[in-house]
Amino acid sequence: MRTGRRTTGWFLAALLIAASAAAPARAALVNRDISAAVARVLPAVVNIAAVITPGNLGDSGAGLATTRGAHDLGSGLIIDPSGLIVTNKHVVEGASLITVTLQNGLSYRGTLLVAAAQADIALIKIDAPTRLTALPLGDSSRLRVGEPVFAIGNPLGLGGTVTSGIISALGRDIATTPYDDFIQTDASINHGNSGGPLFDLAGHVIGINTAFETPSDAANGSVGLGFAIPANEVAFVVRQLRAYGYVRSGWFGVAAQALTPELAEALGLAVPRGAIISSIDPNGPAARADLRPGDVVLAVNAKPIADVRALWRAGGVLPAGAVATLRIWRDGKARDVKVGVVDWPGDRRTRGALPATGQTLRSLDPQPLSLGASLAAGNGGVLVEAVQASGGAMASGIRVGDVVLQVQGSAVAQPAEVGSLLDAARAAGRRFAAVLVQRGTAREWIAVPLIVEP
Repeated sequence: MRTGRRTTGWFLAALLIAASAAAPARAALVNRDISAAVARVLPAVVNIAAVITPGNLGDSGAGLATTRGAHDLGSGLIIDPSGLIVTNKHVVEGASLITVTLQNGLSYRGTLLVAAAQADIALIKIDAPTRLTALPLGDSSRLRVGEPVFAIGNPLGLGGTVTSGIISALGRDIATTPYDDFIQTDASINHGNSGGPLFDLAGHVIGINTAFETPSDAANGSVGLGFAIPANEVAFVVRQLRAYGYVRSGWFGVAAQALTPELAEALGLAVPRGAIISSIDPNGPAARADLRPGDVVLAVNAKPIADVRALWRAGGVLPAGAVATLRIWRDGKARDVKVGVVDWPGDRRTRGALPATGQTLRSLDPQPLSLGASLAAGNGGVLVEAVQASGGAMASGIRVGDVVLQVQGSAVAQPAEVGSLLDAARAAGRRFAAVLVQRGTAREWIAVPLIVEP
C-alpha cells in the first residue's frame, strides 16, 4: 500500500509539473488580445431573421446550425460595400421575409438573389443609403490544426457575439454533401451562428460557420464541435453564383468510390489514399482518355487526392475546356493521364449511377467457386446466382443478382475466369482481390477476402 501511495504521489507530481509547464501556453492563447481585430471586422457581420413559410422549406439542410420555426435566426457577412451578403442557404431557404440587422442596430429588408444547394451558400442583398463595411474572403489553404480562431455571429438571437477557440481538425466529413471539407473548431457555435464568419487572429475570414454537432437531439447547445466551410470553397461558389447564377462544376466523366485498406492491398498500394474509378461515363471526357475502371486516382494536377471527396472537389473547381493531369495507379505502378474537363451534367447527388444497359443474363452451368458463390456466365459479365453462408462473397457483401465485371482489373465473362483470377491473386500473396460488380445501374469495387476464417 505504501508503494502504491508513493507511485500515486509521483504520478500526481508529474501531472502538476506538466500542467504548470502547459499553463503559459494556455494562458497565451486565452489572454491573447483580439479586441482590435474584432473592432475592425465586427461591422461587416450582420444578423439575419427569416420568416419561414410553412411547407416551403424544400431541401432545408436539417440538422445544421439553425432553428426552424416561425422565425429563423442566422448570421451573414457583407462581402461588397453595396450590400451583398453571403450566408448559408439553409438560413434563408423558404423565407417569405428576410430582415438584415447591422451592428449599428439599423435593419433592412433582404432579397435572396441566388443559392447553391449542395454548397449550402446563398447570396442576399440589402439596399442601404451608404456604402457598408465589407470584408473579402481570405485564404484557407494554409490553415493548421491548433491555430487560434474566433467566430462572430447571432447565436440564439444575441447578435454581435464573439467566441474564440482553435481549429480542432481539418477536412471533416459530416455527411452533408459528397465533398464535405469542413473546418472543425471548438469556438462556441450555436443556433443562429449559421452563415457567420470564422476568423484567424489577424481578422482574415477563413470560413463560414455552418453546423455543429451534439451528442443527442436533447442537447441543443454547443459542445465544442462546430464546423465551417473553408473560405476558399466559399469564394469559388460565390464567384460562380455571381457569374452564372449557379455553380458550374467541372466533370471528368467518372464514378469513383473510397479506396479502402483492403482494396489498396488488393491493388498493391502501400497506403490507402486516393479514389478508385468504378465506372466511366461513355459520353464523358474520361471515355476519350486512357482511363479505366480500377484505376486509382492519386493526384489531380499534382495535388494529392486523399479520398473520393477530394477527387470531386479537385475536378469541381476546374473550368470546362481545361485539360487535367491525373496521376493514377494501374498494374502496380503510377502513371500520368491527360483528361478533359466539361461542365457537370447533373446534380452531384445523382453521380455515380450509370444508365440501365438492358443486358440479359443467361444461366450456364452454375458452379460454386472459391469466391463462395454460385456463378453463371452472361452477356457482359458473370451473374451471382447464389451466395454461400461462408466464403469471401458473404464476408465482403456480394449479393445475389450482382454481376461480376472485373477481377483484379481483368474483365470476366465465365465463372472459371473469376476462379482463375482469384487463385492467381491468392498465389501472388494477396489477402484481398478487387472485384468490380454491377448492382442495378451502379458499379462498385468490392474487396473480397481470399482467406476467410471458418
